[in-house]
Formats: sequence, structure tokens, C-alpha cells
Amino acid sequence: MKKIMYIWNRLYYGHYYYHRWTQILYYRIFGMIPIRFLYRLGMINKEKYMRVNKEAVRSLTNEKISTIVLLSDTSMLAFTTLILWTIANFTTLLIPSASPAKLNRATFIVITAIVTLPINYFTLWRKDRYLKNFIEFRKTSSLRNRIWSIISISTLILALLLFILSMHLMGNNPKSV
Repeated sequence: MKKIMYIWNRLYYGHYYYHRWTQILYYRIFGMIPIRFLYRLGMINKEKYMRVNKEAVRSLTNEKISTIVLLSDTSMLAFTTLILWTIANFTTLLIPSASPAKLNRATFIVITAIVTLPINYFTLWRKDRYLKNFIEFRKTSSLRNRIWSIISISTLILALLLFILSMHLMGNNPKSV
């Protein structure tokens, strides 16, 4: 169970690391244009230019209050939901009487939330466990964090592709309709 928790937290940190990297890239490309313009005109000095850059990156990557954590949370919830729906679709292919299509949409969404939220709560968010893991994962090498970031985004894409495949198979199976 500890290895599963470790992998789940590592995937979460991989999502965080990916979103952190993209937010910093967006900031450096688009957010720094007005500040660079003022620096080139001589309206602000180099010390202020560097301080603004450091403070902006620090506030973008703050684990407690940044939007990057919200994006990572959303990615993990989407990942869990896609896995759950894919399992439900493949189960429907094997056992047509267990089809969630007989439920109305609201019930299906509530059942999905009842399953996905506790999984992520108890593995990631309870007692700010993710902050402790972030400290541990931050100590590893940058290359390892990049590799886990690629793995995390790849698993999300793979879950989406499996969901699309399961929907396609359900559409072509006359028993499940």
C-alpha cells in the first residue's frame, strides 16, 4: 500500500512540476514583456528588475496558495475520474447488466464524486500530506522530476485514450447498448 501511495503522490508531484514549469514559461514569455520594456527604457534599474522576477516566480510556485496546485488537483481528479469511467465501461462490456447507462446523469456524477474525492483526499490532501511529500520530492534531482513529470502527463493522456477506446468498444458492442 505504501508503494501505491508513493506512486500516487509522485504522479501528483509530476503534475505539479509540469504545471509549475509551464506557468513559469508563460510568465517569462508574456509576463516579463512589460517589465523588460520598462527596464530597456531605463525606468527601472537592474536590481528592481531582478527582484520583481524572483518575487513573481516565488509567488507562482508557492505550494500552499498558487494556482499550480489547483491545476494539479484538477489533473489528478480528472485522472481518477477517467480511470473510474474506463473501468465502468470495460465492466459493462463484460457484464452488460452492470451498465451505468441505466443511471441518470446526476446519480452517475455523485457516484463518481463519492469514489474519486476520498481516493485523492486520503492519499494526497489529508493533513497537508502533499506538502511533506513535496519537500521530499524537491530534494531529488531535476532530471528525475522531469522524468516523473513526463510520466504523469503521459498517464493522464493514456487514461484519456483508454476512456475513448472503451467508449468506442461500447458503441460497437450490441449487448451493452
